[in-house]
Amino acid sequence: MMHKIPSEKKDEILKGAHRRLEQYAAEGKGIDRYSVELKYWLEEQPEVRRAALRGRNTVTVDFTDSTQVGILLDRMTQYGGDDYESYPRNIRVARPVNRIRDLIRPDIAHIRLKPNTPETTRALLFDPLYDDWPPETTTNAIETALKNAGYTVDKMLGNNGDLPHLATIEDNRYGVIFIRSHGGVILTDGDDKIYVMVRPYFNTFPDPAASGYNGINVFYVNTNWGPRYAYAFSDEFVRHHLASTHFPNTLMHLLVCHGGDPKGTNDLIDAFRDFGVGCYTGWTRNATLAHGDPAAVEFFDYLCSAYGRTVTNAINRIETLGHSPDPSTGADLVAYGSGTLALRAFPKISVTLPARDIEFLQKFPNEFVEVVLEAPKGIRVPDTSPWGGMIAPVDRMGRRRFIPNTVASDILTTEPSLEEAIEAFIP
Repeated sequence: MMHKIPSEKKDEILKGAHRRLEQYAAEGKGIDRYSVELKYWLEEQPEVRRAALRGRNTVTVDFTDSTQVGILLDRMTQYGGDDYESYPRNIRVARPVNRIRDLIRPDIAHIRLKPNTPETTRALLFDPLYDDWPPETTTNAIETALKNAGYTVDKMLGNNGDLPHLATIEDNRYGVIFIRSHGGVILTDGDDKIYVMVRPYFNTFPDPAASGYNGINVFYVNTNWGPRYAYAFSDEFVRHHLASTHFPNTLMHLLVCHGGDPKGTNDLIDAFRDFGVGCYTGWTRNATLAHGDPAAVEFFDYLCSAYGRTVTNAINRIETLGHSPDPSTGADLVAYGSGTLALRAFPKISVTLPARDIEFLQKFPNEFVEVVLEAPKGIRVPDTSPWGGMIAPVDRMGRRRFIPNTVASDILTTEPSLEEAIEAFIP
């Protein structure tokens, strides 16, 4: 019969590990060296079956009673903490965007979106680190960008970034989900699995079974209040508790260490993709605070600031700015799924002739028709005509004349109005 190790004994071992981390830091040892020394020290403890290094930030501790804890290393330099001086102060907040539908008179035209966008304009910001890992401006800036692009934003911040709240996301059909948290790879039943931390923090070891959810493990991590325990979820949580979810072609962005690790393509990444996430983006390794947070702000700022900007283009933008790969860790920001997903698709202006004008034109079926379009400010009409024929240059009034080479009877239909979608964009 397996002997259950008391939680107090696990606390003693893990807090001893934390003291050693502080000692290694004081001695100036680098993470690559002290992670190995910590592994050997842990394996000297009789209650520890094995300590396995996973990635560059996680030590998986397997106790002899089959419980596990993932120790997240080097939080101050890898994640943040109370070392505010090293954080870039001037993160650019997304600028306001003039939405095209505010520029168009509804009785003249309306917007139609291309299909490769999220099916809803609801967004979720899930940030368990909001009151712990500074600064709050990261999530606040992303909220501003999404709202300016027409999205309704819900937030689960700090202690509200917990398992019960996470389990409710299936009811809300979010088109965008942003997660900022700690993450790591834990060796589970011989398989490397991505785990993502949730709140609250615990002072003593919490039994994963007491969480009431499947697919839960435990992280031991430094916080602004000292070392703490926290639950972390894996793909099993997603598949079991979000099983009825159909994400509406959702864009997910994880500001989570190892959130986009290729090891997760057979677990967490695939779990979300199987349930309808259109594009899943995350970092392959540790994203440092000097690059992960500014990259997340720029990612959403770029996508929300203009029409037709895709995830692929956004990641290219992050690479151009020098955030990916992360110069300190080599972590890459990567995408799984549709790289052509956009938060604001190219609009289409549908030009509609009033019914009375249609009735008038139908009296002269053999006459040629001239269509005059006065485009809204900031919109450029392409140099193509839906009917062929001649297109006049923009006149002093800002109008384009489309002169088809066919007669009215070939243009007009049995519909009560004439509609022709003309693709447009902001230059």
